[in-house]
Amino acid sequence: MINNQKIEAKATKLLVLNGLYKVPVDIFTLIERLNLDLEILPMEDEMSGFIKIEGSHANIVINKQHDLKRQRFTAAHEVGHYVLHRDVHQEQQIFIDDNEAGTRSIIDSRNKKARKVFNRDVSSEDGTHRLDIEANRFAAALLMPEELIENVVVRLNINLSNEFDTKRLADKFNVSVQAMILRLANIGVRHF
Repeated sequence: MINNQKIEAKATKLLVLNGLYKVPVDIFTLIERLNLDLEILPMEDEMSGFIKIEGSHANIVINKQHDLKRQRFTAAHEVGHYVLHRDVHQEQQIFIDDNEAGTRSIIDSRNKKARKVFNRDVSSEDGTHRLDIEANRFAAALLMPEELIENVVVRLNINLSNEFDTKRLADKFNVSVQAMILRLANIGVRHF
């Protein structure tokens, strides 16, 4: 398991190196700057998105039917898989788990080769799979850097014990209230 400090550091470094350390984080520009392909396509509601990794190339696919805040978190989650996990078990070509592990294989019909796929779906959101826990933490750190949260709270005089102010903070970062509440809890900020 990658510890939280390393995840936080990797997320911050990625934003700084790409000139995107500001509120709200432009995740789609980051994906472009990382030279990752992005597709936003209709999918079943249970599927938020996935990333296909083939060597150094990756393709992120996000559910078009989800709202923008969820799409942004999914995109950040998939970038997390790319940054943290693209070299995991590289000697293996197939990662399969149709239940809780959050990884599957896709068989390329042109050459019958399997490709690594990490997907974010309902089973991965419960936070029981190590790779998905890490990708979720990375996504939260990427979209809601602790220092930027502190700056916004001070600048806007946000009272985190006030539900309206927590929503205002989430809106400023263009994330869901649930994502912001979880992020605040994970960085040790008490709210409500």
